[in-house]
Amino acid sequence: MTALLTCFKMCDFGNDTRCAGEKRALNDCLTLHATRPKQKQTINFHLQRLARLAKR
Repeated sequence: MTALLTCFKMCDFGNDTRCAGEKRALNDCLTLHATRPKQKQTINFHLQRLARLAKR
C-alpha cells in the first residue's frame, strides 16, 4: 500500500498507468490474504478470554 501511494505521489496523482506494477502487487497481496485459511485460536486466546470472564 505504501509503495502504491509513494508512486502516486511521485507521479503527482495524475498518471496512474506508471504505477501498474504497484497496483498489481497490492492486488496480489490482498487476494492472497483473502484466500489464506483462518488460523485456529490458540490456548492462550482461550485462557485470556476466560480470565476476562472471571473478573466480572
